[in-house]
Amino acid sequence: MPDSVLSRVNVVLFEPQNQINIAGLELARIEGKALSLFHVDQSVPDAVLAKLRTLSQVVSAELLRL
Repeated sequence: MPDSVLSRVNVVLFEPQNQINIAGLELARIEGKALSLFHVDQSVPDAVLAKLRTLSQVVSAELLRL
């Protein structure tokens, strides 16, 4: 069974040099495409976003500040 998107994202976010905690998660489908919004406890550095974008299951990774 392949790793889930959640597990792969979590591995990247929680690497020892990052230690970014996922505080919450929203899931939805828009026009047949899956959407995941990860709520995190601290800012996500550009290098981490770039690494997330290399995951085969990730189409786009953007930082939203609300």
